[in-house]
Amino acid sequence: MDNNVQSQFICTGTPPQEPYYNKEMSPVISVKEWMLTLLLMLIPLVNFVMWFVFAFGEGNRTKKNLFKAMLLLYGIILGFFLLIGVLAFLLSFSNELLS
Repeated sequence: MDNNVQSQFICTGTPPQEPYYNKEMSPVISVKEWMLTLLLMLIPLVNFVMWFVFAFGEGNRTKKNLFKAMLLLYGIILGFFLLIGVLAFLLSFSNELLS
């Protein structure tokens, strides 16, 4: 054991942690692969299915996280607009009852 590492173990009582840069990283996605992905997103209905395939299927972690974030964001936006729509419907319905 290195003297520095040994003193860290003695002082803290815990074994030294692996440096962050030793963690397994996802491979870099090439420009070609991003272009194919973006072209797939231009096709109606296919893009919606591919969001789920990319988010929950096997593949690059970076791409999976991107599509999970997109699904979450679009879900929040859809919920917001549904809430506004329901409120608008209820307000228009209540105005008819009061008239």
